[in-house]
Amino acid sequence: MTGEIPVYLQVADQLEAEISSLAAGEPMPSEHELAAQHDINRLTARAALEELERRYLVRRQQGRRTIVARRIDFSLDDGGVPGWTKTVKRSGGTPRTEVDFLRLRQPPADIRDALQLPKKTSAVHLGRRRFVDNELAAYSESWLNADLVPKLEERLGKAGTLNAALARYKLKTKRGLLRCELLIATPEVAEWLLAPDRPLLFSLRTHLQTGKRQLAVTTTWLRADVFNVVFEMKSASR
Repeated sequence: MTGEIPVYLQVADQLEAEISSLAAGEPMPSEHELAAQHDINRLTARAALEELERRYLVRRQQGRRTIVARRIDFSLDDGGVPGWTKTVKRSGGTPRTEVDFLRLRQPPADIRDALQLPKKTSAVHLGRRRFVDNELAAYSESWLNADLVPKLEERLGKAGTLNAALARYKLKTKRGLLRCELLIATPEVAEWLLAPDRPLLFSLRTHLQTGKRQLAVTTTWLRADVFNVVFEMKSASR
């Protein structure tokens, strides 16, 4: 191969084109196989795989073969809050949620203000781990107005589906504020995600209200190597 583009990038570009026709989870050639196929040394082959990982096209697993990654589009629009289960299933993945904790405690000041609660008022604090194909891929932290969701633990169940639990209260809900950021995991969030390397995440914060009352504030941290947040907004009506 010739040209100003480094060889490992040329190999990565070629592999990216080939990957588009492969299914998620399929194994990639090993460094040794790539070196032989492209007549390059193993260091260059390794650099090409690392570049594909940087592009979130493959996932390198310690002690196992590098596999084609599945990256899920998490679409945001001017409507409601996208459902976790439906979003993952639509991509062909298998979703699962585990409740990490559910407790009553006083929220931090910003959450208290968002929920419009008096000082020293407790709120329901809910943490949930979110899995895709049995891989921990996201974490959700919710604060809810306790007056509006009595005995939430009974309604939530083992599945940890908050939307279904809220439906059992027969509350008419609508989304308020929606905020999305791309950031490095904080030490606390990295611990929740069992990711000591503090990966790049999409932080998605949504406010939910029912009538004139503030119902919940949820922050979901999505691993950027698993999810791709897509904004789809309609043109403003005039």
